[in-house]
Amino acid sequence: MSVEVKKHEFCSAAWVEQAERILNELAAEMGESLAGHSFCLCEVFTYAPLHLRDALACVAWHFVLADGRVQAALGERGDADLRIEADYETAASYARKRVPLAAGDAPPAASIKMTGDPASIPPPIDRLLAPLHNRLVSITA
Repeated sequence: MSVEVKKHEFCSAAWVEQAERILNELAAEMGESLAGHSFCLCEVFTYAPLHLRDALACVAWHFVLADGRVQAALGERGDADLRIEADYETAASYARKRVPLAAGDAPPAASIKMTGDPASIPPPIDRLLAPLHNRLVSITA
């Protein structure tokens, strides 16, 4: 018997709450390999739906991982190691697709603005990102 997973609107408060839960599960699974590492990711989505957007028509979320503990929240972080900006519809579409992506499924590079160097992500944290994305697919409406 399969268990039905509750889906949440992309980048809503409930979605971010589930992202934090999933991140903490992944961090627990990775154990000591995350010790001594820290990383902050912030994603900002422009042209967000009216009920999610801020005064600049954006919605943002971030997570901070430090020594195996994770906190996620709505809002921008100016001190993020990596900041990704894209339009909401493009990001929401990508958020519903498992990685690795099929040819042609990735968002166009021109539609994404990145601040920070993805190569600077500590390897143990980098190994957490694809499983995070794929687990979020299952809860993203």
